[in-house]
Amino acid sequence: SDVANLALTKVGCRYSQEHRYEEGYYDCSSLVQRLYQEVGISLPAIASTQGEFMVTHGLEVTEGELEPGDLIFYSYEQNGQFRNISHVAIYVGNGRMVHAANSRRGVVNDPFNPSNIGLYGRPSRLQ
Repeated sequence: SDVANLALTKVGCRYSQEHRYEEGYYDCSSLVQRLYQEVGISLPAIASTQGEFMVTHGLEVTEGELEPGDLIFYSYEQNGQFRNISHVAIYVGNGRMVHAANSRRGVVNDPFNPSNIGLYGRPSRLQ
């Protein structure tokens, strides 16, 4: 997937919610939003609304169906958002995912960690 390849080029960039739309800075949801924008797909700005968008547009996939470019949604706390989603990552294949982890780690290529809420999405179905 083009998005998976683009995501790999962002590894090493810095994490910032405040500067999320500046070059070289991302938070988890701006990474997803900006990379998909590069391939012509518009997604909401926040992880929880991205997850809700996957569900309402019939873009859900199962863990076993994951392909490079698919999204992995996580909930780390009760936050009142859709399914309490607070984080999103991009599956890049070979059991790996790229995500803007936190301000200490930045954008990283980590081993795939299954979604703790079982929500996966394939925005590329919109093309």
